[in-house]
Amino acid sequence: MKKILFLMSMMLVLTLTSFGQKITYKVDDTTNKYSYTFNTSEDKTSCLVSKDGKSGFVLSAGFKEDSGKNLSTSLTFNQLFIKRVFSVYGEGYGRGSLIIKFTDGTKMTLFSDNTFNRKDYFYFYVVLKDKLILSSTPIDEIMLSDSSTEVSYAFSPDNSKFFVELNQALGTPYTKSEN
Repeated sequence: MKKILFLMSMMLVLTLTSFGQKITYKVDDTTNKYSYTFNTSEDKTSCLVSKDGKSGFVLSAGFKEDSGKNLSTSLTFNQLFIKRVFSVYGEGYGRGSLIIKFTDGTKMTLFSDNTFNRKDYFYFYVVLKDKLILSSTPIDEIMLSDSSTEVSYAFSPDNSKFFVELNQALGTPYTKSEN
């Protein structure tokens, strides 16, 4: 019995320490507004989607606060922000599309809200159905298409479980940022 308890406690410790993802927040002293940052298990705040680490795009998550809830449960993941990190393909201002291919072979397509797009930035809203898929299935490849330049580029992300980790972090208490 002692061996079983020991093994179970060791498994619990390993599980808790193997997942280092978290959401940090800071409060603006002037406005009292909260801003949130997701950190992966590798302590990165975004996901680089690239072949060579120099060209491609950076993907990060946006959050919405649910009013009337405690800080530890107040966030909903609702947006993807993409920043292109190369300029050889032109400067896009048009509508973008994002095709995400998962490791199980399924695909998802999102279309940007071009109301908010600006040079080399794309904003995608994520609905509940898509959140469920993103939060449970690792990503194989992501393709970004820009309608203004008619250029598409597809790369594998540096962290295929970026959204799985994000979902796990949303279920934990948020920590106050030190800066």
